[in-house]
Amino acid sequence: MIQLLTRNWGWKVLSLVAAVLVWATFAGDQQLTFFYNAPVTYKGLRSGLEISSDSAASVTLELRGGSRALDKVTGTRSAVLLDFSPVAAAGERTFDIDPSNVKLPLGASLLRSIPSQLRFRFERSIVRDVPVKIRVAGDPSNGYRVGRQTVVPDSVRVVGPESRVVLVDSAVTDSVDLSSVEDVKEFRVNTFVGDPHVRFESSSRVVVRIEMEKK
Repeated sequence: MIQLLTRNWGWKVLSLVAAVLVWATFAGDQQLTFFYNAPVTYKGLRSGLEISSDSAASVTLELRGGSRALDKVTGTRSAVLLDFSPVAAAGERTFDIDPSNVKLPLGASLLRSIPSQLRFRFERSIVRDVPVKIRVAGDPSNGYRVGRQTVVPDSVRVVGPESRVVLVDSAVTDSVDLSSVEDVKEFRVNTFVGDPHVRFESSSRVVVRIEMEKK
Protein backbone atom coordinates (compact mmCIF):
# COMPACT_ATOMS: atom_id res chain seq x y z
CA MET A 1 0.00 0.00 0.00
CA ILE A 2 2.82 2.38 0.91
CA GLN A 3 4.53 1.62 -2.40
CA LEU A 4 1.31 2.36 -4.24
CA LEU A 5 1.02 5.75 -2.56
CA THR A 6 4.65 6.70 -3.13
CA ARG A 7 4.90 5.49 -6.74
CA ASN A 8 5.37 8.48 -9.11
CA TRP A 9 5.02 10.73 -6.10
CA GLY A 10 6.56 13.67 -7.92
CA TRP A 11 3.84 13.70 -10.59
CA LYS A 12 1.16 13.27 -7.97
CA VAL A 13 2.40 16.23 -5.97
CA LEU A 14 2.63 18.34 -9.12
CA SER A 15 -0.94 17.39 -10.09
CA LEU A 16 -2.18 18.24 -6.62
CA VAL A 17 -0.48 21.63 -6.70
CA ALA A 18 -1.93 22.38 -10.14
CA ALA A 19 -5.43 21.42 -8.98
CA VAL A 20 -5.11 23.63 -5.92
CA LEU A 21 -3.94 26.55 -8.05
CA VAL A 22 -6.86 26.15 -10.46
CA TRP A 23 -9.32 25.93 -7.58
CA ALA A 24 -7.80 28.97 -5.90
CA THR A 25 -7.96 30.94 -9.13
CA PHE A 26 -11.66 30.34 -9.75
CA ALA A 27 -12.78 30.12 -6.14
CA GLY A 28 -11.58 33.65 -5.51
CA ASP A 29 -12.98 34.97 -8.79
CA GLN A 30 -16.42 36.55 -8.54
CA GLN A 31 -19.02 34.80 -10.71
CA LEU A 32 -20.73 37.18 -13.13
CA THR A 33 -23.34 37.07 -15.87
CA PHE A 34 -22.31 38.84 -19.04
CA PHE A 35 -23.93 39.70 -22.39
CA TYR A 36 -21.54 39.47 -25.32
CA ASN A 37 -22.13 40.35 -28.97
CA ALA A 38 -20.45 37.45 -30.78
CA PRO A 39 -19.65 37.46 -34.52
CA VAL A 40 -21.13 34.59 -36.54
CA THR A 41 -18.60 32.65 -38.61
CA TYR A 42 -18.95 29.51 -40.70
CA LYS A 43 -16.96 26.76 -42.38
CA GLY A 44 -17.58 24.01 -44.89
CA LEU A 45 -19.80 25.78 -47.44
CA ARG A 46 -19.68 23.58 -50.55
CA SER A 47 -18.51 24.87 -53.90
CA GLY A 48 -21.43 25.87 -56.10
CA LEU A 49 -23.64 27.00 -53.21
CA GLU A 50 -24.24 30.54 -51.98
CA ILE A 51 -26.00 32.09 -48.99
CA SER A 52 -28.85 34.19 -50.38
CA SER A 53 -30.59 35.22 -47.15
CA ASP A 54 -29.85 38.40 -45.23
CA SER A 55 -28.19 36.61 -42.34
CA ALA A 56 -27.25 37.95 -38.94
CA ALA A 57 -23.63 39.02 -38.63
CA SER A 58 -23.70 38.56 -34.86
CA VAL A 59 -25.76 37.17 -31.98
CA THR A 60 -25.98 38.06 -28.30
CA LEU A 61 -24.61 35.43 -25.93
CA GLU A 62 -25.53 35.37 -22.26
CA LEU A 63 -22.47 33.98 -20.49
CA ARG A 64 -21.63 33.12 -16.92
CA GLY A 65 -18.21 32.80 -15.36
CA GLY A 66 -15.46 34.42 -13.39
CA SER A 67 -14.37 37.93 -14.23
CA ARG A 68 -11.00 36.69 -15.53
CA ALA A 69 -12.64 34.19 -17.86
CA LEU A 70 -15.13 36.74 -19.16
CA ASP A 71 -12.32 39.20 -19.83
CA LYS A 72 -10.75 36.53 -22.07
CA VAL A 73 -13.99 36.25 -24.06
CA THR A 74 -13.64 39.81 -25.33
CA GLY A 75 -9.86 39.61 -25.55
CA THR A 76 -9.91 36.57 -27.84
CA ARG A 77 -13.02 37.69 -29.80
CA SER A 78 -14.90 34.45 -29.13
CA ALA A 79 -17.21 33.64 -32.04
CA VAL A 80 -20.08 31.37 -33.03
CA LEU A 81 -18.80 28.84 -35.59
CA LEU A 82 -21.41 27.13 -37.78
CA ASP A 83 -20.59 24.04 -39.84
CA PHE A 84 -22.23 24.17 -43.28
CA SER A 85 -20.60 21.00 -44.61
CA PRO A 86 -23.81 18.89 -44.18
CA VAL A 87 -25.65 21.24 -46.59
CA ALA A 88 -25.52 19.49 -49.97
CA ALA A 89 -28.30 21.22 -51.95
CA ALA A 90 -30.29 24.44 -52.23
CA GLY A 91 -32.93 25.13 -49.59
CA GLU A 92 -33.42 26.55 -46.10
CA ARG A 93 -31.52 25.16 -43.13
CA THR A 94 -31.78 26.01 -39.44
CA PHE A 95 -28.79 25.91 -37.08
CA ASP A 96 -28.93 25.81 -33.29
CA ILE A 97 -26.54 27.94 -31.29
CA ASP A 98 -25.34 25.92 -28.31
CA PRO A 99 -22.09 25.10 -26.47
CA SER A 100 -21.00 22.80 -29.32
CA ASN A 101 -20.45 25.73 -31.70
CA VAL A 102 -19.42 28.45 -29.23
CA LYS A 103 -15.79 28.25 -28.17
CA LEU A 104 -15.27 29.83 -24.75
CA PRO A 105 -12.27 30.06 -22.41
CA LEU A 106 -12.07 27.83 -19.34
CA GLY A 107 -14.31 29.17 -16.59
CA ALA A 108 -16.98 30.65 -18.88
CA SER A 109 -20.21 28.91 -19.85
CA LEU A 110 -23.07 29.65 -22.23
CA LEU A 111 -26.46 30.23 -20.60
CA ARG A 112 -28.35 31.12 -23.78
CA SER A 113 -28.08 32.76 -27.18
CA ILE A 114 -30.34 35.50 -28.51
CA PRO A 115 -31.55 34.34 -30.98
CA SER A 116 -31.12 30.65 -30.17
CA GLN A 117 -31.25 29.61 -33.85
CA LEU A 118 -30.24 31.03 -37.21
CA ARG A 119 -31.88 30.11 -40.50
CA PHE A 120 -30.03 30.39 -43.80
CA ARG A 121 -31.25 30.07 -47.37
CA PHE A 122 -28.80 28.37 -49.72
CA GLU A 123 -28.97 28.64 -53.49
CA ARG A 124 -27.08 27.51 -56.54
CA SER A 125 -24.37 29.95 -57.62
CA ILE A 126 -24.62 31.24 -61.20
CA VAL A 127 -22.63 33.57 -63.47
CA ARG A 128 -24.19 36.05 -65.89
CA ASP A 129 -23.04 38.83 -68.24
CA VAL A 130 -24.99 42.09 -67.88
CA PRO A 131 -24.76 45.28 -69.98
CA VAL A 132 -23.11 48.43 -68.65
CA LYS A 133 -25.16 51.63 -68.51
CA ILE A 134 -23.42 55.01 -68.45
CA ARG A 135 -24.52 57.49 -65.79
CA VAL A 136 -23.80 61.14 -66.54
CA ALA A 137 -23.89 64.26 -64.40
CA GLY A 138 -23.55 67.96 -65.12
CA ASP A 139 -24.51 69.94 -68.19
CA PRO A 140 -22.33 70.25 -71.31
CA SER A 141 -20.49 73.51 -71.86
CA ASN A 142 -22.35 76.20 -73.79
CA GLY A 143 -22.50 75.41 -77.47
CA TYR A 144 -21.87 71.65 -77.03
CA ARG A 145 -24.00 68.55 -76.83
CA VAL A 146 -23.26 64.88 -76.36
CA GLY A 147 -22.49 63.26 -79.67
CA ARG A 148 -21.48 59.70 -78.82
CA GLN A 149 -21.07 57.66 -75.66
CA THR A 150 -19.23 54.33 -75.56
CA VAL A 151 -18.05 52.06 -72.78
CA VAL A 152 -15.38 49.34 -72.86
CA PRO A 153 -16.16 46.64 -72.03
CA ASP A 154 -19.86 47.06 -72.73
CA SER A 155 -20.79 44.21 -70.37
CA VAL A 156 -19.47 42.84 -67.09
CA ARG A 157 -19.77 39.42 -65.48
CA VAL A 158 -21.55 39.05 -62.15
CA VAL A 159 -21.88 36.04 -59.87
CA GLY A 160 -24.08 35.18 -56.89
CA PRO A 161 -27.18 33.28 -55.77
CA GLU A 162 -29.39 32.34 -58.72
CA SER A 163 -32.55 34.19 -57.63
CA ARG A 164 -30.55 37.38 -57.08
CA VAL A 165 -28.43 37.29 -60.22
CA VAL A 166 -31.39 36.81 -62.60
CA LEU A 167 -32.90 40.08 -61.33
CA VAL A 168 -29.82 42.15 -62.22
CA ASP A 169 -30.51 43.75 -65.61
CA SER A 170 -27.45 46.00 -65.78
CA ALA A 171 -24.44 47.45 -64.04
CA VAL A 172 -24.35 51.25 -63.75
CA THR A 173 -21.18 53.33 -63.93
CA ASP A 174 -20.17 55.96 -61.43
CA SER A 175 -21.20 59.43 -62.60
CA VAL A 176 -19.32 60.96 -65.51
CA ASP A 177 -19.16 64.77 -65.36
CA LEU A 178 -20.07 66.26 -68.74
CA SER A 179 -19.35 69.86 -67.72
CA SER A 180 -15.62 69.37 -68.24
CA VAL A 181 -15.89 67.80 -71.72
CA GLU A 182 -15.59 69.96 -74.84
CA ASP A 183 -14.14 67.50 -77.32
CA VAL A 184 -13.39 63.87 -76.47
CA LYS A 185 -12.63 62.54 -73.05
CA GLU A 186 -12.20 59.13 -71.45
CA PHE A 187 -13.11 58.30 -67.87
CA ARG A 188 -11.97 55.20 -65.99
CA VAL A 189 -14.75 54.42 -63.52
CA ASN A 190 -16.20 51.57 -61.51
CA THR A 191 -19.58 49.98 -62.10
CA PHE A 192 -22.16 49.08 -59.48
CA VAL A 193 -25.00 46.60 -58.96
CA GLY A 194 -27.55 47.28 -56.26
CA ASP A 195 -27.86 43.81 -54.72
CA PRO A 196 -25.23 43.23 -52.00
CA HIS A 197 -25.43 39.47 -52.58
CA VAL A 198 -24.25 39.88 -56.18
CA ARG A 199 -20.59 40.54 -56.89
CA PHE A 200 -18.34 41.00 -59.91
CA GLU A 201 -16.39 37.98 -61.07
CA SER A 202 -13.36 40.21 -61.69
CA SER A 203 -12.78 43.95 -61.86
CA SER A 204 -15.80 46.24 -62.13
CA ARG A 205 -13.74 48.97 -63.81
CA VAL A 206 -14.62 50.20 -67.31
CA VAL A 207 -13.57 53.01 -69.65
CA VAL A 208 -16.26 55.50 -70.67
CA ARG A 209 -15.60 57.58 -73.78
CA ILE A 210 -17.60 60.76 -74.27
CA GLU A 211 -17.51 62.60 -77.60
CA MET A 212 -19.01 66.08 -77.73
CA GLU A 213 -20.13 67.96 -80.79
CA LYS A 214 -21.04 71.58 -81.40
CA LYS A 215 -24.69 72.43 -81.65
